[in-house]
Amino acid sequence: MKIGLIGFGSIGERHYHNLLVATGGKIAPQLIVFSARTDIKNIPIVHDWQMFKKQGPYDAIFITNETVKHLSTIKKVLPLKPRALFVEKPLSHSVTGLDRLAVELRQTNI
Repeated sequence: MKIGLIGFGSIGERHYHNLLVATGGKIAPQLIVFSARTDIKNIPIVHDWQMFKKQGPYDAIFITNETVKHLSTIKKVLPLKPRALFVEKPLSHSVTGLDRLAVELRQTNI
């Protein structure tokens, strides 16, 4: 199983560590983190979107970046066709665009 994690603030780090604990560390080689952070040591992080895409296909993608970026990030990952998509709450800072997003998600069968 390959899992993508987009965003690596405190919530992203928590999900990363929870996934490691839940799998006894076995998921580590298949856990791809996409973040702009450069201060992280001992965790492989991809800083380039094209490289993140190339690491797929993904069974699941966790979106844990800033709330204001959630909708645009969801739209960006839809073409990657993950089997599951987890978006940290709240889904968005605004209801604008949520109806269209629901339609797009139904069309992709995610």
